[in-house]
Parts: sequence; structure tokens; C-alpha cells
Amino acid sequence: MYVCVHDEARSDVLGIECLAVSLYCFFFAPAMVFFMATWEEYYTGTLVLPVINGPNEGFWLCT
Repeated sequence: MYVCVHDEARSDVLGIECLAVSLYCFFFAPAMVFFMATWEEYYTGTLVLPVINGPNEGFWLCT
């Protein structure tokens, strides 16, 4: 069971309902994406990227 810590100013301005969920999304989710990509590269021996890679060309196309 998670205990939500509410800070009225933060929840009103940022729209954050629960500090535990927001911290999870901010720290754990990006680290999990990096971990899974590294794990796949370790077991397959190759790093397969699409033609338009999101972190690089995807941001370039958006600007």
C-alpha cells in the first residue's frame, strides 16, 4: 500500500495527485526503458534501431 503525500501548492500547479506515483514515473520508468534496451543488446549481441530513432531523429523532426 502506498501512502500519498499531498502538497496543495504542488498538486494544484503541477496536477500531481500522488507523490509516490509521480516519483515512480519520473525515475523508474526511464531507467526501465534503458535497462530493457541494454538487456536485449546483451542477449542478442546486436543493437537494432529503426530508421527514425525516437531519441535522436524523432526530436529533430519535431523541431
